[in-house]
Amino acid sequence: MIGTYLKQSATIKRRTGVTSSGTPLFTTIPIKCLFEWGAKLVVDGTGQVVTAAGHLFTVTPVHVGDLVVHEGRDWTVIAAYARIGLSGKVDHYEVFI
Repeated sequence: MIGTYLKQSATIKRRTGVTSSGTPLFTTIPIKCLFEWGAKLVVDGTGQVVTAAGHLFTVTPVHVGDLVVHEGRDWTVIAAYARIGLSGKVDHYEVFI
C-alpha cells in the first residue's frame, strides 16, 4: 500500500563482519523510501531516549545499527519498527535516523 509513496532513493549499508585489521565490512542495499525530516524523541536499541533528525519509510527491512546513505551522508539507524497493515502482515518499516 505504501509503495506508491516511496519516490526517493537511498542505500542501506549493513555490517556483515570485520577484516583482520578490525575494519568493518558492509553490504550495500539500494532502497526506495520516503524521508520526513524533523526532530523527534525516540527510544534507541539500548533503551535510551534520543533525538532523531528524521525518519524514513521503506518496504525493505532495516535494523538498528545499519547505515542509511542519503545525499552523500551516512546516517545511523537508531530505531526501526515494522508496521503492520490491515492484512495482519508487515506493510512497511519506519526507520529513525
